Formats: sequence, structure tokens, C-alpha cells
Amino acid sequence: MDRPDEPSRDLPCDNDTDTTALSLSINQLVARHARERLLVRPVRWTDRRLSLLRCRFHSQGEGGRAEGMPTAYLKPETSDSDSERQTLYLEHTDNFWDRSRSIDELLGLVSEHRTLNRKYLGSVALYFNQQPCAKFAYKDREIITAQPGRKRIRFALFDMSEPLRQRFQHFKPPWPKNEPVAEHKRRLRKRLAPRDRYRDPYLVAVIIALAQKKRHEAPQQASPPRGFTVRLLILDRDKTSVFQYVAHVQGSFLDMFDHPATQPPSGNPGLDVHCWEIPSSPGSTFAHRLVWALRTDCCGEMHADTAEEATDIGETNDAGEANDSQETDDTEEVDEDSLVLKESMSSCGC
Repeated sequence: MDRPDEPSRDLPCDNDTDTTALSLSINQLVARHARERLLVRPVRWTDRRLSLLRCRFHSQGEGGRAEGMPTAYLKPETSDSDSERQTLYLEHTDNFWDRSRSIDELLGLVSEHRTLNRKYLGSVALYFNQQPCAKFAYKDREIITAQPGRKRIRFALFDMSEPLRQRFQHFKPPWPKNEPVAEHKRRLRKRLAPRDRYRDPYLVAVIIALAQKKRHEAPQQASPPRGFTVRLLILDRDKTSVFQYVAHVQGSFLDMFDHPATQPPSGNPGLDVHCWEIPSSPGSTFAHRLVWALRTDCCGEMHADTAEEATDIGETNDAGEANDSQETDDTEEVDEDSLVLKESMSSCGC
């Protein structure tokens, strides 16, 4: 069972890589840093975990600028007032469900694209040693590009307040209330809060879980994809802008979580997460700028889809439209009793 809550023994470090951990398995890292609590829930992840796993955030500043888009993207067939109305609604509501619905409507305004698979809510599990150790709520989304070619771009909508809510639940004082214990919990929650909420290690755990899901869903091939591109579109009730996170997760990096006792043959490839802000103003072009950002990579170039995404899907559109006809609850249940989170080398907490 889990040890009692206590302050983490993390060493102070920035979000830089630990060069000594390049070729170590996760279990070897745990043994090497035995005095630190490394096998913990994602709500307890800190910059120290990112450093040991060679995970890095790269801020790209402001994305979705109008000056970089083709002229076709600046001339919607619908009126500018439709985009401005949905953008205004997005800016004046702090409810994640309403904001995500507004994003759906904005994408639907762009005639060259349409949103498919409007699931009400889903959950994705983070696996460690091939066992689920945490789950995250998100909305699965997909857009279809008309030019060039009919390509599929899949992304996830995520609520920025979710990490804060999960940390509050994790450090919730027991009932009946005990003031010393409650104060201890508050101090732990404050200590583990990220210095920059837009570089929250919790988001890295979400990205890894989504990459694991994509690999699990990928069709069996003689030459499996070397990596999987994950796009995370984050809605923050405190911001009118939308934040996009893009990461290309190598298969060898995912293998470290599936087989934590196995040393990576070619070293830990690490994980680079590129993030940038997409301002909602001006509202008349927000829908097109949002789609343009989803189509481009972190450097502003047209995104080259991964192997599992680059298939021509012209013949599969009918099936996609059928999925779009109704919203269903696609929540993937993960039994909390099965979440093995013992903080030892044989545990499944990450």
C-alpha cells in the first residue's frame, strides 16, 4: 500500500535533461535515485521526473497568426459574424463543456474541414508495466482536411483545470476534519504545484497516455510506426486563448513504460513537447487560425502526418459522418482497485 503522504525529496532542478540517465531503464533510475520518491501518481509528478525521463517543454510563443496563412483560409464561406459570435461565446464562458462545444462550432464554420466523432467524454489510461496506473478525462476530436488530399488530423480537448482538481482530490483531508492533517495536505499540494501551470508535468503524463492509446489502436503491421504524434488542445477558463501542445512520441520511449526493467537498446529518446498559444482575437479569423495551427507543426511549417494518420480517408468519410450523428459517452472505465500504485520497484505508479 502507499506510504503516508510526506514531502517529496526531489532535488532542486530545472526542466533540463539528466545526461547520466540516457541509457538507463526506469527501474534502474529508481534504484539509482533511491532516496527520491519517483514512482508516484501523475498528480505528484514534478520537474525532477521530467528531467530523469528527458522530457522537455518548448514554448513557441503565439501560434495561429493570420499573416502566415494562405489567402483561402482567410475567406470563410460563412460570414465573419458567425465566427465572431462563437468566439465571443468562447471568451465569456468558463465551463469546459460549453467551451468545447464552441470549439466544435468554430471548426464547423470552416467549409474545408469538419469535426467528427463528437464524443461526450472519454478517458484514457496511463499504463506502466502493462498495467493501468492512472486515468485522464478528455474529449476525442478529429478534423478532415480537404486540401491537399483528404487527411485526418486527430487531437484531444483537455480542461486545464483538471490537474488542479485532481491534486485537490488527491490531497483532500480525511473526514472528520483534522486541522493539523488538513494543513499538512495543503502544504503538500502547494509544494507539488508546478511553477508554470502551462508546463505542468501532469500534461506530459496525459500526452504519454494518449500516445499509448494510439499505439494500441494502430493496426498490426510488419513495420510498425516508429512514433505517434499527439496533439492536445487545452481550454483554460482563465484565458480567452486556446493552447496547443504537440509531441511526437517515439515507440522506444513508450517501451520504457511497458517494460520498465528493460534497458532501452539505443538510449532514452526523450520527449519534446512543443506548446504555443492561439489567441482568440480577432474573432472573425479565429476558426481558420485554429485549423491552420492544427495543420502546422511547432515550427510553423505544414505538418507532415505520421504514418497512421496520412492515409487517404475519402472512402471512410461515410462511416465518420455516422459517428457524428450522435454524441455518446465513450468513457473507458478503469477500475480504481486495479490501479497498482505501490511505491516500489515492482509498482505501477509512474
